[in-house]
Amino acid sequence: MKNLAGRLALILTLASAGLTNLSGCKSGVNAGDRPLHAMRQDGDVRYDVGNYSEAATHYQQYVDAKPNDADIHYKLGRCYVEMGDYRRAKQHLQVAYDLAPDNEDYIDALADDMARAGENEQLSAFLIKVVNERGRASDYLRLGQYSMKIGTVDDAAAALLTAAKLDGGVNARYQLALARFYQHVGDQTHEVERLRMAYFLAPNNQEVQKRARALGEIVGPTWALRPVEQEMGVSPTDTGQPAGTAK
Repeated sequence: MKNLAGRLALILTLASAGLTNLSGCKSGVNAGDRPLHAMRQDGDVRYDVGNYSEAATHYQQYVDAKPNDADIHYKLGRCYVEMGDYRRAKQHLQVAYDLAPDNEDYIDALADDMARAGENEQLSAFLIKVVNERGRASDYLRLGQYSMKIGTVDDAAAALLTAAKLDGGVNARYQLALARFYQHVGDQTHEVERLRMAYFLAPNNQEVQKRARALGEIVGPTWALRPVEQEMGVSPTDTGQPAGTAK
């Protein structure tokens, strides 16, 4: 929640200065005495049909009246992302995250905005902060996936392996993430190994089966491979509990 009051003040200052209209959010709508639920509904309807500028106008009116609503800041930020205004999107997404730092959608949206804006250093710092504060398997997975996208391969490998370890070999998505990583770096031996582990956990997964066939693998019960992480103990990180609390 640090600096949250300052960020909220900045949002309100920008709104009063009329910067929303400068970004193209002109709809001629007057907030008047409309209730908050009407502003939210009007914004949602327009967002759902891809009218992001008008949706942003309604959401902005909402946060002008109730600046501490994390969900509306998140929706307003997503409007600006869709309009390509990543700077203003970040302002609102940061407020949403500060208000509810454990919300996965807010973390993902803020990371996505930084990635789209090319703010690679800020993105890495933010994701490392999330890892250090929460330490969940999903946090390391996110760090690994974005590290791979921005080209820090060693960091990606370390994060993805840590994510799989914290998961304890329970969820196929961590094995799949490692398989994609090894495909990305051209390590077919380890890619097949992780595909087999993913198949062990989710034999009906279409991505696993399609990729295995592309590699010439014969998929069946004997192809499955127990994840090595199952020998390390199961972590409850994906249930929302902090890492390191497995019994």
